Amino acid sequence: MTTTTSAAFVLPEEGVSLEAVEKSFMEQALARTNGNQSQAAKLLGISRYALRYRAGCHGLIDVKDVANMRTRYRRTSRKDVEAAR
Repeated sequence: MTTTTSAAFVLPEEGVSLEAVEKSFMEQALARTNGNQSQAAKLLGISRYALRYRAGCHGLIDVKDVANMRTRYRRTSRKDVEAAR
């Protein structure tokens, strides 16, 4: 079976660790932007929040910061809105 593709990245026959690729790209983006998370996120085509969350999961930023983000940016449920009325 032969498949022709014009993908920017070609998966090696032996496979690859997606987590390792993601971590490497984040490290490169942060290095290229001198640690500026907003600019690094823009390079990667993700939100700053997504970059911070994923970087925390990979140990690139302090996990405590990511835990605080979950609390600060959590979605408000209908019950929370109704209880606030």
